[in-house]
Amino acid sequence: MLRSVFLLTLCASVALCASEYRVKKASRASLNRLKRLINEKTEQQHSDEKKLIGVLDDSPLLVRDPTAQRHHDELAVNNLDEYFQGDVELSETQVEILEKEIVESAEDSKARRRRKVGKAPLYKRWDRTRPISYDFASSVPYSTRIKIRQAIQLWERKTCVRFQESGPNVDRLEFFDGGGCSSFVGRTGGTQGISISTPGCDVVGIISHEIGHALGIFHEQARPDQSSHITVNYRNIPIGRWNNFYPVSLSQADVFGLPYDAGSVMHYGAYGFATDPYTPTITTTDKNLQSTIGQRAGPSFLDFAAINIAYGCNQHCGYLPCRHNGYPNPNNCSECLCPDGFSGSICQYVQYTSCGAHIAVSQDSVSIYSPNHPYQFDSNSECVWLLEAPPGGKVFLEFEDVFQFGCEDTCDKSFVEVKTGPDFRVTGYRFCCSTRPTKRFQTLGNEMLVLFKGNRERSRGFKARVWSDVSPIFTTTSSTTTAATTTTTVSTTALTTVAVEESTTERLSVAVSHGVSGKEVAVKSVADAGNGSARESVSKRIANEKKNAHATSWFVLQERTF
Repeated sequence: MLRSVFLLTLCASVALCASEYRVKKASRASLNRLKRLINEKTEQQHSDEKKLIGVLDDSPLLVRDPTAQRHHDELAVNNLDEYFQGDVELSETQVEILEKEIVESAEDSKARRRRKVGKAPLYKRWDRTRPISYDFASSVPYSTRIKIRQAIQLWERKTCVRFQESGPNVDRLEFFDGGGCSSFVGRTGGTQGISISTPGCDVVGIISHEIGHALGIFHEQARPDQSSHITVNYRNIPIGRWNNFYPVSLSQADVFGLPYDAGSVMHYGAYGFATDPYTPTITTTDKNLQSTIGQRAGPSFLDFAAINIAYGCNQHCGYLPCRHNGYPNPNNCSECLCPDGFSGSICQYVQYTSCGAHIAVSQDSVSIYSPNHPYQFDSNSECVWLLEAPPGGKVFLEFEDVFQFGCEDTCDKSFVEVKTGPDFRVTGYRFCCSTRPTKRFQTLGNEMLVLFKGNRERSRGFKARVWSDVSPIFTTTSSTTTAATTTTTVSTTALTTVAVEESTTERLSVAVSHGVSGKEVAVKSVADAGNGSARESVSKRIANEKKNAHATSWFVLQERTF
């Protein structure tokens, strides 16, 4: 141990010495031997020609848009022959373990149902009670170091895992420029490298992907339940690269009961390893998820959840009645971590944005649309709509009119996303480019979430018609009060009455924008009865909602005295 610490001290500022001290990766000969073994097994499993062909161009969603820009990820940078599954480093010991497992493994249907974070003996996790030490090799420029720190902060913000630059631990990470983007999976012991080359890998989303590997996450499309969620088009992949799609076995990993997430930052894009660049190598079983896979904006809600479960991050938190599939925040047990689009201490509210709303829908359809539609939206704009049908009802959505976004193979910059629930943890259907989706979307429960992001160049965005299969039941407008809570009723003159109970400091954050075209919306609060400061707070909230009501601009939001 003393020798290890001494070597680490000597090598801390010397790039050459550091590279010699790093955990050694498997030789090219060993890696090629493993790949051949996997290729042979894959060929045997998929000897049926129909399985090899997979799904080709039988749907408009599966035809690559000729105007789409190539989505930039680690596969676009790497020499794919140097790595396992495109960007994963393996040690000689890990190669031997995998070879033995493949040779000895029997067909086991249970092994195809779980996956995500690596477990012993092949992979080890870090000690969550100690920060993960990391360093930079001299080959990493200052600008890239900033992005690496930003990627680290993404993981720290929503998990209990902590990192410490130039920390004291013998087991540590070293970021270096190895001519590609790569990482070992989990903790190997000693100094393990994460290669972040500049230019190419110096993107926060790609860096967060490689850090995800180091924390113990495999590729999402390599889950043992792969075949239930994607089809691999082996006909469009050189036989020597079939190994890149080999699913991880149950003995190597666990999913902890988390659902498959097409929007994971650990998921391949649709065209990786393709012989024909216009035909996908991965087709999602649900075709509307095709443009969701491959995002490199950052870890998804379920990526964070996997690490929090694997590292026991929530063990110290008590019960919280988190709504919309949230869970206690390991960094603040008094509040919930919420899926994208939700906010509030227990995820009870729609995320506040400069546009969007919480809308109670009925059988009379209303429209939602991106800012300024049919004209161009501003860059960096964002909207969230929570569409709610009465209990027992469903929400329906159809896109109409002009549909236009910047076009890439993966929609992770400017897009509209539809989540049909009731599990809001998973990333929804994302659409970009200029082909308007033709599907009529329907919820499983009574809530639908629609997210719009305009993070790139300005485009004309989208417009959609939404409605429910049932209308709300009339109730009498009323209000009650206690020492700490207020019941706020939002009533339309002919259609909708919705009651929400909330704290006095948060009243009206949900009860807004309820109604349909041509109907007057009146907002009533017990604060109107005489509490001047509360009345002022309510008035400001209503003014805000008036400003944000462009999505349903025919609404007349009117504060009344009751």
